[in-house]
Amino acid sequence: MTGHCSVSKKAYGDMWHEEQMGRGANDIASAVIKILNAIADDHAGDPRLRNMILWSDSCVPQNRNRVFFTAVKYFLSQHPEINYRTKVL
Repeated sequence: MTGHCSVSKKAYGDMWHEEQMGRGANDIASAVIKILNAIADDHAGDPRLRNMILWSDSCVPQNRNRVFFTAVKYFLSQHPEINYRTKVL
């Protein structure tokens, strides 16, 4: 799983062995939140980090489901400095 921050032009990633974790909704959501937390931590206090755009494919079991959106909603509740949200799916 990879992510890219356009503010710093830095790439982020999370990798796991599928014998430890699979490719289900919880696994994908955990990886996305780990990447989003790393980006938020690296740019704490940076006013440019207000608009996050999340791109995903249309895979319902992994990306387009309640687990994924609940995880993102939780992330946003933990980072009130991110006050403008854009979802592109």
